[in-house]
Parts: sequence; structure tokens; C-alpha cells
Amino acid sequence: MFYGGDEETIGAPPPVVKLNGYGDFIFNNVPVVITNFTIDLPQDVDYIQTGLNGVTVKRGEIMTDFEMEIPTGPGVSWVPTQSLITVTVQPIYSRREIEQFSLQKYVNGSYLSNGKGFI
Repeated sequence: MFYGGDEETIGAPPPVVKLNGYGDFIFNNVPVVITNFTIDLPQDVDYIQTGLNGVTVKRGEIMTDFEMEIPTGPGVSWVPTQSLITVTVQPIYSRREIEQFSLQKYVNGSYLSNGKGFI
């Protein structure tokens, strides 16, 4: 749910996004809402310096655990060379679409090409 920010979005339900994965026959345009996400920023991997907002930094410069000086300043960021991103989603189907669902059409493959996104 939205909170803070613009008055017209406060309390609004989360946006429905389409989940796609494993080609056209597994997760094809499945309507979902994101219920949770986490990003792991581990300390035991190398970090790479990157530039933001048009600031140029040396390409390929890698920070290791043994370095004592860490360049900082506007437009400088460090990103891990390895990270774990976890996204939890929940399928969302309208009541009307569920009422029109046909097991026979599903078995025959009719839902594969219409973009309905039934799993």
C-alpha cells in the first residue's frame, strides 16, 4: 500500500505488475503484487566503485577488504560484486477472470497465447 508522498496515492493499493519467467509457458504475464523484497549487501565480497549523476570514476577499480582508504564524495557509490535479491510476490486475479476460467481451456492450452497469465 502507498504511504507518504503525494496525496492522491496515500492509501492506494499496490500496483499490479506482470511476472514473466522461464519462457512463454511457465510464468507468462502473471499479474502479481510485490509483498516484500530484501537486498543483501554482504561484507565479505569485493565492492566496485561506480559513478552517479554524470560523475566519472575509474572503471574496473575494485575495493577489497584490505584497503584502508575508501574514496567518497558526491556521485560516488560502491556496489557489491555479489548480492542476493529476494522478491516475494502474490498472484492477483480479478474475480471476473476467475469466474470465466475453464479447466478444459487450460488443458487444451488456450490460455497460452491470450496473455491472461494463468499459471
